[in-house]
Amino acid sequence: MKKLSQLFFMLSFTLFFSQEKKMIDHTYTVFKNLQPNEKFDYWAVYFFDGDNLHQLKQYGGKKKNEVSDKGFLQSPIDHSYYYIVTEKGNTKNVITDNEGLKKFIGKIDNAYEAAAMMLLKGYFIDEEYQSVAGSFVEGKENYQLEMGLVSSENCPFAKKSYTLFVDKTTGLLLDLKEGTVYFEKYRKECKNNPHQQYKLNIKKP
Repeated sequence: MKKLSQLFFMLSFTLFFSQEKKMIDHTYTVFKNLQPNEKFDYWAVYFFDGDNLHQLKQYGGKKKNEVSDKGFLQSPIDHSYYYIVTEKGNTKNVITDNEGLKKFIGKIDNAYEAAAMMLLKGYFIDEEYQSVAGSFVEGKENYQLEMGLVSSENCPFAKKSYTLFVDKTTGLLLDLKEGTVYFEKYRKECKNNPHQQYKLNIKKP
């Protein structure tokens, strides 16, 4: 009986830690963990933050940075974007669009690649609110990703959390669970600002 109890404890312990939530500290962490679907002589992942170029990952030896003036996940705010450079034989390719990224990833190898597929759908990693919009749990047949989505762009600007169930092989979104609005910001011109309305309704004695 004692051995059975010990075995049950060990199985429960293993199951718990295999289902442990893991944080994704930044969007570029996703791209640091990509694995190409085919073999290349050389490949590198770059992030341009609007001012400076960063090489996030490379394979096949050191080479001079390949500069591109465009990429995927382009931000209209800070003009940042990502791109990938590949070389195979005498053929060099610069991946700057969503379809190119999907082809590069191919079969999903890890939760970060699953997250990359969801980034292309508009979901995002929120570095300031990782507990609700920047983590994953690896299940038996799918990855459970917690990511954010802009739910309102005006009055207020709001972000909502979602749990996304992504197939471990195809990268397809199987199901999603809508979470809560975890961030709201009203601009001064927003007439529906509850805080501003409260101030306007205060009457002097």
